Amino acid sequence: MAFVEVLASVSGRRTRVGLDRRRTSLWTAVPAPAPGGPGKPPSVPEDGSMWRRDDGRPPHGLVSVLMTLWKNYLYALERWPIVVKCVSGGVLTMLGDVAAQALESRGKGSWDARRTLALTTTSLLLTTPIYHFVYQFLEARFPAAVGARNLITQVVLDQLIVCPLYFPVFFSGSGMLEGKTLQEIREQILRDSWPLCKLSW
Repeated sequence: MAFVEVLASVSGRRTRVGLDRRRTSLWTAVPAPAPGGPGKPPSVPEDGSMWRRDDGRPPHGLVSVLMTLWKNYLYALERWPIVVKCVSGGVLTMLGDVAAQALESRGKGSWDARRTLALTTTSLLLTTPIYHFVYQFLEARFPAAVGARNLITQVVLDQLIVCPLYFPVFFSGSGMLEGKTLQEIREQILRDSWPLCKLSW
């Protein structure tokens, strides 16, 4: 169970995406096209992508498809941040739990659908929305763009305050949805929160 909690917590709590990352090792971003209007993605350039190779050639094939999907994901994340983060957190948590249960069952074919639903719902409706506003507050109070000092402050506050509070909240929400008693939830919080917090560090 500890393994799935790690997967779920990492996927749910670390869903933030840096929108200002403009370069990878091979691809360079060119200026984005004008938005296509409310509720619509930006218009796509004639070459089918807002990215070009460093040698000037536009991407083709699978790379072009992936770049287009990534561009539209970033657009949606910027336009509807909390919705996209919640959906992303829920999907990643679901996939993480399915993978964890596959490893736990060792090919026996058993799958606890209620556990997957409980973890996914907790990430989708509870932890991801809460920490969206927590990180939004940290960024507003300590803008990372100002300098390394603010960035370090964000990391320190995240690790020393946000992270230790995350696991009790997560275990409480998922435990209630799984039908656990308050005593069982309390025992899990006391048993697993600190080891998982140290593992997260």
